[in-house]
Amino acid sequence: MSLKVTPEKFRKSVVKLYSAILREGRKWPHSPSRRRRSLVTAIPFIVRNKFREAQNEPDAEKARQLAKTGAEELLAMKRLISNQHMNAYPLTKTFMPKVQEKAGEILADDNQDRIEKKSYGATFRLMNWILGKPQEADPADQVVLPGRRAPEQPANKTK
Repeated sequence: MSLKVTPEKFRKSVVKLYSAILREGRKWPHSPSRRRRSLVTAIPFIVRNKFREAQNEPDAEKARQLAKTGAEELLAMKRLISNQHMNAYPLTKTFMPKVQEKAGEILADDNQDRIEKKSYGATFRLMNWILGKPQEADPADQVVLPGRRAPEQPANKTK
């Protein structure tokens, strides 16, 4: 004997699931150095887009499967936020603290802003060309690799 859930009850349970996921997302730890690129700011957008994609699912079984997947994601998020794994298996010592510190510096918003202003060769120029961004002179183009000749520079004519 299987219990049938009415569409209205199913809808209410999905709305509750949506709210619960957003509430858990707000509990995610903040990183002051990564204000614009943290999961705290990304989770609401990701959740909203996923729920909007599944909103008009005509197949009831597929909708139930999506809701089940959402509930599993909520449980995984709760485990991550509560640090359940680290409590069960604590580290006895910190591995590579200098690497962790350097990674934090590299991922900080200020450093990422500086990196985005630089160009990184052919791939970067190709992406900019595809996206229609203006081309700037790349200092990396002026580097002469061993075994290669320097590009000829136009002669300066000054009188």
